[in-house]
Amino acid sequence: ALDLGSGSLFVAKVHTSTEAHTNDAATKKIRNRLAKLERLQHPNILKHCGHDFIDNNLYIYLEYVPNGSLQSMLREFGPLGASVLGVAAGGLLRGLDFLHTRSPAVVHGNVSSSSILVGEGWCLKLQCFQCSRHIAAEPEFASMESLAWMAPEAFQGKSSDGTKEDV
Repeated sequence: ALDLGSGSLFVAKVHTSTEAHTNDAATKKIRNRLAKLERLQHPNILKHCGHDFIDNNLYIYLEYVPNGSLQSMLREFGPLGASVLGVAAGGLLRGLDFLHTRSPAVVHGNVSSSSILVGEGWCLKLQCFQCSRHIAAEPEFASMESLAWMAPEAFQGKSSDGTKEDV
């Protein structure tokens, strides 16, 4: 989609649900969660530009990242060279550090090549925050993590600092 005011491209994701948008408590929880995501502003975090509830649809507006996921880039072009790998890994680590140093800390919970977008100049951007959680503020999101990527200590229920699960 195109923002006619700024001329910027963005992505509009549409979620249809009859219950979530008619239930005041569920709508409030969704709005609060989206507001938290919209405050996460960092070059290595996919920008959440806003959201709307229209009829029974939730529209989430996201930054447009032209090169797709890291997973698709690796499948198409193969392994990264050393210099590109250094740039990409550095950006990913800066993004995770940003999340982990929020108050409360944010754990992504699903860091994988499919949840990382590739921007211009190999600027990696973390996405898929439906799996994220704020430490101590929203412990119920722990069960939403992808089991394939979950840290062994988290799977066993032994993790005391969720930020370590992302590394």
